[in-house]
Amino acid sequence: ENINNKNRTAPARVGSTMSPSQTLPPPQPAKTHPLDENYSFLSIKYHESVPFVTVVALNRPKKRNAINAQMWKEIGDAFASIGTTGDGCRCVLLTGSGKGFCGGIDTTDEKFFSGLAVNVDDDDDDDDATTSKDTARKSIAFLPQILQMQAAFTAVEQCPVRSWQL
Repeated sequence: ENINNKNRTAPARVGSTMSPSQTLPPPQPAKTHPLDENYSFLSIKYHESVPFVTVVALNRPKKRNAINAQMWKEIGDAFASIGTTGDGCRCVLLTGSGKGFCGGIDTTDEKFFSGLAVNVDDDDDDDDATTSKDTARKSIAFLPQILQMQAAFTAVEQCPVRSWQL
């Protein structure tokens, strides 16, 4: 369906009150939400025709919206803030920019896995000390990152506004 067509007609739906010959109003451009300027990897917008609906888009289309360390923080902060700014928001739509919603974790982000670079000495002999990667210590070092990621998605769950994923 071509959404740029000025003479768009409403699709026939079962139980619809619009006839197929009725035209829909032209699409309105999205307005930038006041919170948008606070984020690098999120886009926050609304449409004037439905100002109570805020659209949060993951905005890394070249990376298929893969989530890096900074985006995790931004998601948590945005969903904790939406609905508390006096914008009248009653609904949040979470979507992705570009071809896909989200490509998962950005495994190329060095900051994301920075807690995993822990080396320890195998023995106390300084003459032939060797270093190895201790799996248990790496896991413990990564715990703060896991808790931060969980906090970001807990903010989505506890957002004061109802959230929907498209």
